[in-house]
Amino acid sequence: KIPIRIGFPYESHPRIYRNEKGQWTGIHVDLWKLFAEPIGSSLEFAFPDFQHFGTDDPDGVNGKFVAGVMGLLQNDSIDAAMGDYTLQKGRMTSFQYTPQYDYQPMNLIRRQRVMIPSFFERIGEFISSFGVYGYVISSSLIIATSELIILDFRKVYKDMGTKTYGIKFCIVFNVFVAFTLFNAIFAGSNLLSSVQVHQETLSETLHQLSKDNATLIVRDITHLLGYANDTPSEGRITVLRTKKEVIARVCSDPNAIYFDYLRDFIEFYNGDISEDESGACNLRTVSNDINKEDKYTIGTSLGKPMPIVNYYLADRIRDKKKLAFVILGMFDADKIDSFWFPRYMGRPAMIPPDPPAEYTYTPFSLNYFVIFFALLGVGSALSVIVFLLEILWHRHRSSIVPFDLRVVCR
Repeated sequence: KIPIRIGFPYESHPRIYRNEKGQWTGIHVDLWKLFAEPIGSSLEFAFPDFQHFGTDDPDGVNGKFVAGVMGLLQNDSIDAAMGDYTLQKGRMTSFQYTPQYDYQPMNLIRRQRVMIPSFFERIGEFISSFGVYGYVISSSLIIATSELIILDFRKVYKDMGTKTYGIKFCIVFNVFVAFTLFNAIFAGSNLLSSVQVHQETLSETLHQLSKDNATLIVRDITHLLGYANDTPSEGRITVLRTKKEVIARVCSDPNAIYFDYLRDFIEFYNGDISEDESGACNLRTVSNDINKEDKYTIGTSLGKPMPIVNYYLADRIRDKKKLAFVILGMFDADKIDSFWFPRYMGRPAMIPPDPPAEYTYTPFSLNYFVIFFALLGVGSALSVIVFLLEILWHRHRSSIVPFDLRVVCR
């Protein structure tokens, strides 16, 4: 069998460690076996003595890695290196690499744009932000409708005149409600249609990938597994290798979405891009509102996520695409929490909680007026009752014939 030699800087339970028999075991070992066995290869693990090899110097002259695990990878002593390696520019240009999976910073880059909800959605959201007052508005509209019928019926009781105080209160209150709704609609519309209305979120961008008009741009096809079930069809995936191609495509195509694991797209790409090219359009990293990367964290250290862990591969590794898909595919949130981590630790992975929801605007608050509006609603209902009692009283005084429902429903 052709061995696959893997180097790493230190043991890390439950990733890779020696068991009581002196054998290497752990999640990493299991995953490499899933890759090696189908292609007829065996595994060898190189745990270097850093007193002999020195330390890894990622910022060496001309990107040369002459020490540590990266040095072993460069001089063909090992086939792959794994460890807490960040995606630095020198490493990424010198070695093949797989995206990290313990802590996964997903970046989606596209042209700057804002998404404005429809008019009725904005009004609905604005009215719903009123809280309890929304119920008062709804009930008052029902009361107003019933009052219109009663006021129509009142025409038969001319002798009531100015003695009906309930009718006056109903009219005044409903004028107030109508005025409030009128202002809420137009003030809310202006508020929600401002420039800061709503910037596109990560979840919305991922959802767009399921639509036919979205085009996903990547530098490496192995990155796509980060999308899980949201990966678009192959016909809408474009692989662009150079920086100029990526920027030109994203700026020219409003439906183009670029995916990378780099935290800062502009910082990484500005090195070889002229001012004219970098200013072709305003690019932005889509905000990670659902904090998707935290669901890939294995354990915590002093309350913080563990460092980034990823692999660097030599070009001679066979089936690199299959390898990357195996590694990433096993480390989705469900697998880690329910299978891989409990297998070695006897407990679920400590997945950070989802962050609180982010609002694109501050809801209109009436915390100190809830009682006031509630009393108005009660008063409106009481006014209708008073008015009905007045009708009964005048019927008794005038000895008017019983109610004619045809008149009421006219």
